[in-house]
Amino acid sequence: MSNESEKGKIQHIKDPEGRLIGVKIRDYKKPTEPGEVFPEFDVKTTKKGTRTASIKGAVLREEAHENAKRIHGGVRIFLIDKGTRSKIYLPKRAKTKDKDPNCLDYGGGEHSTVDRETGVLETWEQTAIRGLVEELGLRPGDYDLIRIPGHELDTSDPTQTEWGTFYIATVPKDHPLFPNKQEIDPSEGGWFEIGHLLEKVDDKVSEDNPLKDHEIRSMLLTDLRRPRVREAFEKFLAVEKAT
Repeated sequence: MSNESEKGKIQHIKDPEGRLIGVKIRDYKKPTEPGEVFPEFDVKTTKKGTRTASIKGAVLREEAHENAKRIHGGVRIFLIDKGTRSKIYLPKRAKTKDKDPNCLDYGGGEHSTVDRETGVLETWEQTAIRGLVEELGLRPGDYDLIRIPGHELDTSDPTQTEWGTFYIATVPKDHPLFPNKQEIDPSEGGWFEIGHLLEKVDDKVSEDNPLKDHEIRSMLLTDLRRPRVREAFEKFLAVEKAT
């Protein structure tokens, strides 16, 4: 039987040998309203300008998306061709999406969730794995998953605020993908040269850039303009190309 140790608003769930096997929200109460449950974060800025975050409780998806003060968590994934290391998969968001419909998007993205019944939290990695399964039909073993260290606070949407992290997933370009048609328009989008995407990021688009006339989700462009994310992204690509 597992035991639990308390630390702030969370409980560390450990096995009989004392090994950490999970984390849950302390004093969690199952919501009476329906809907997904997200962890809620308290984000603070230190005197040095860095940000730290801690779990403060849980929040329903609907409220998190309507109140920017209820900070929730998420993962964003860059899907890179494992063979060339020079192509990135950019699916087109379905026209029915309430945010940024018909825009080219990350290879995967997902909100972190809390188990409605138990209050147990997903890890960042579990969130990334779930997102790749649900959105593209990719399962562990189909890809390599590398986390970009650190976190970012996204305040670009006035109705919601997200504290999240980033992953790079590498998969062979010819590996079959099964886009979730509720999330993705499978008739458009696809694999593009990373250099062409970075031209869009830098607002220096050449005439022969196939992304010239595509609308790309502003959140994706903003993330690749973040110095830490851009540096880690380009460092990974440089290392991969050299191997």
